[in-house]
Amino acid sequence: MPADAQINALKAVANGLALTAPPQRVTDFIASRFGLNATQLADLVTTGFDGASLAEWTAYLTQQRQELLDIQGIVPSYVIYSDVHGVDQMAGLKTYLAYRNADPNSAEAKLGARIEFHGQIRSAISALKQGHHLEAVGAAILTGLAVRGKATKGSGDQGIDFIGKKSLIELEAAFRSGGIPKVRSFPGDSTFVLGSSKAARNGNRPVLSPVAVRELVGGWLIQRSQAGLWREQGIQLLSPIQMVLLTTYRLSDDAKRLCNALGVQVWNFPETIALVCLSAPASVFNEDVGTPQFLPDKFRAWWNEFQCDRLAAPVAAS
Repeated sequence: MPADAQINALKAVANGLALTAPPQRVTDFIASRFGLNATQLADLVTTGFDGASLAEWTAYLTQQRQELLDIQGIVPSYVIYSDVHGVDQMAGLKTYLAYRNADPNSAEAKLGARIEFHGQIRSAISALKQGHHLEAVGAAILTGLAVRGKATKGSGDQGIDFIGKKSLIELEAAFRSGGIPKVRSFPGDSTFVLGSSKAARNGNRPVLSPVAVRELVGGWLIQRSQAGLWREQGIQLLSPIQMVLLTTYRLSDDAKRLCNALGVQVWNFPETIALVCLSAPASVFNEDVGTPQFLPDKFRAWWNEFQCDRLAAPVAAS
């Protein structure tokens, strides 16, 4: 097994790659770091180098990415992926996004253009003073993704912190039985997003237990029942619903497994940063005025609209 110093040195070089670093084979990256000659490079591919196989050396790099994402909540600057020939490649994140889709109007292109500000976006999210501010960010993201989003008021919200609603299949009302309704909404026309927000305090990231996931799923069950306070938004027993857990906590391994098993989509720091890049208006990134940059005051103004326009829970019948 290689010495820790060697492993750490390789990780440090990988972590220092620029977002725009060009693609290279993982074998070439490792060979370059350790100054391997052609014979040693061939050995790396077949039998390994310094007590570790190529797969093990690659695993050290992917493990670091996982630790950055899960433990530190940081967007890594590099990506390891298999190309069309099944060869492991390593590239900067922006390079990889461009590789995924060359269409300048694609989501990947928009994400790639803004992701260089990931550290500033993370700082702005960390600086949120109240948990309900994070809820408003969730609602803003949904609306920016063409899902009509609203944050809920905290009192009696039955565990649902923000709600999104998106047209599922648009059907012309003239082809429905009955008259043309004033509100063009029918059962089954919409898919819903129900979100729960858990904000860490004072820059700390304690571990979030599975209890929070169970609470969210409990909220999902309640909203499908006659007791659901948010049924007035159109949620019915068989309405398609996506559950989202938006959090700046770290998730325990058990919580992650539970989310995966139950189909709960997790928006932690890295995911939320990417979603801000995809959903925020041009003003947040100064794109409508001049040189692109992330503007914290515009970011706050964006989500604050949803802070000021929350859904109040209807009064339950006594």
